[in-house]
Amino acid sequence: MNCYCALHGYGYHLEYMNPLPQRHLFQGRLQYFFKYLPSYQWVLMIDADVVPLNYFQSLADLLDDSYDVIVTDRDNGEVQSSYFVRSSPAGEGFVRQQLALSDTKAHANYDNGDLLQVGLSAT
Repeated sequence: MNCYCALHGYGYHLEYMNPLPQRHLFQGRLQYFFKYLPSYQWVLMIDADVVPLNYFQSLADLLDDSYDVIVTDRDNGEVQSSYFVRSSPAGEGFVRQQLALSDTKAHANYDNGDLLQVGLSAT
């Protein structure tokens, strides 16, 4: 991923520590959105097992500023937690809603369940 980001001029930040150790890593890592959103127009959160298949396809081609959150589609019906958040009040609010849901449960499929619940409530 580092090479892909360098090729396209994107910032790349590998975070492996849980900033909220009282929660599961998948919930705690949401805190990193607040660290990076002020510095970028969009932030992409990906799992460690996600890799670009086409190094020449720009992520910028996937973005649409008329949206605040763009969730990737795996084409197999399985949910994942890789998604873009735009640096906007609504994008930040989306992440805050996920964190709030995480506060109320010990686990709910961790970030996938919270992502689905917030996404469905926004539609």
